[in-house]
Amino acid sequence: MVRHTARRATAHHSLSYPGPHAAHTSAGRNVHTAEHPATEGEPTMRITADTDRCLGAGQCVLSAPDLFDQSDEGTVVVLAGTAAEDDRQRLEETVALCPSQAIAVEG
Repeated sequence: MVRHTARRATAHHSLSYPGPHAAHTSAGRNVHTAEHPATEGEPTMRITADTDRCLGAGQCVLSAPDLFDQSDEGTVVVLAGTAAEDDRQRLEETVALCPSQAIAVEG
């Protein structure tokens, strides 16, 4: 079992770390998604995170460590690009806890 710990960002500005799974949106922002779902069951929701908007508070890692981690720079890393319906409530709470509203769940 891999244990993830939250790291505190040292600054309150957005650090750009696109990483291997980042895609640039038409607005020029870095959006991080994972290649493979980490949850069992039928994936029904897509999880994305805007790394340009992320402040590195780590609330996502604390509330859903199996779905999120932080880069060495402190910005959000999506470990699971999709999630099953069973995770909906926990994901909605995680989105609400994010102080920069950098996480989005669709579906």
